[in-house]
Amino acid sequence: AGEAMASWGPVRNPRPPSPGLRTPKSPPWRPPNGECDLDALLLKYQAQIKALQEHRELKKLLTEPEHDDVFLLRHLLSCNGSISKAASSAEQCIRWRRENAELLSQADELHHVVKEILPVGMLPFNSKLDEPIQIVMPFQVDFGQWAQASLDWHFRTGVANREVAYRLCDRMTRLRRKLIKVILMQDLSGLTWSIIYSQYRLGSVQGKLSKISAYVYPQMLSTVVIINAPTFINHLFKLAAPILSKKVMDKMRVCQNAQQICAAAHLDYEQLPSFLGGGYDWDAEWIPPHLRAAGREAAAARRHLHAPGTPSRAGALNGSGGRASTSGRDGDKPTWTKFSRPRRKPLSSRGKVLLFVALAMVSWVLFSAITAMPPCLAPECTGVDLPDRIRGRKATVVARFGPVAGYLLIGP
Repeated sequence: AGEAMASWGPVRNPRPPSPGLRTPKSPPWRPPNGECDLDALLLKYQAQIKALQEHRELKKLLTEPEHDDVFLLRHLLSCNGSISKAASSAEQCIRWRRENAELLSQADELHHVVKEILPVGMLPFNSKLDEPIQIVMPFQVDFGQWAQASLDWHFRTGVANREVAYRLCDRMTRLRRKLIKVILMQDLSGLTWSIIYSQYRLGSVQGKLSKISAYVYPQMLSTVVIINAPTFINHLFKLAAPILSKKVMDKMRVCQNAQQICAAAHLDYEQLPSFLGGGYDWDAEWIPPHLRAAGREAAAARRHLHAPGTPSRAGALNGSGGRASTSGRDGDKPTWTKFSRPRRKPLSSRGKVLLFVALAMVSWVLFSAITAMPPCLAPECTGVDLPDRIRGRKATVVARFGPVAGYLLIGP
């Protein structure tokens, strides 16, 4: 937050762009309500704000200086102008912040602790909409140290990260007189199914934080830019949809190259870090050294391939490190990846037979392992009826392989 507050004006890249390197253009941005000027929004919702100030239940809680028109405006915009819903949201926000005042007072300290474990930082450039940009690498963390932390610690640090970002957006909103939100870039490099299964306990924490953020931090998140997503990202979003709010899901954009990242985050190519496929050599301390070195090598290769006098540009690397289109139009009109099942090549007859044989073998092995187990681990289970024996075998499976295996192999 301190890095983003250091400079309010647009910052130029200290390294000039390479000659001949085409900068992707972002599509024109249109605010949801056709305006983002703070004074114009306050004037437009003047009657609703006055109605909230005179609300019977809410009026008793509006006692702090920060409970002003801007505070009420954020809740109105989040509730689509509904006075009753905005009053309920603002009331929940004030009560929660008072009950957790001690936690909020430690937000800066907890955020500093998280930055020592989790690679996270604020980009020194604001977007073209003057919005701060936060980059997070949640799967470049030391999972041994990360897994030892309690769920309460994860909840407290999650609140601290959101509190720091909300304070920054609120300060910039009042200074610029524009409704400022934060753009979140999630770099999912390193994400695997084994990590998801080993860290499944954090899902409840993230769901709780998502629900709290809906009324404690309204109008804070502009866009979530997903970068380096694995191939199973569609299935992952289907699993996460029940615990994440619909507003957050609607703001997510899955980007496959630098052109789409620049368009989603409203950045120029020279402002996108090199480890994300851009041209900015960012040497922040929190960036993992191997990603920093790989980004510099990729940026140098792109500058060489796009330099004037290159005999052929066919097969040149694009912003994401993959192969670019030989037509030179890849990324001019970025399209977002939707959360749908990816298209796969249909299996041949031979592939279907091999798949059937493999599934049959796996099923036979699992069935043999279950039937070979003792009916129950406890001595008092001998001589009991069949349902109790089944429950005893499920207890054995759960003890050896976990609750998911017990549910899948034996049933509820």
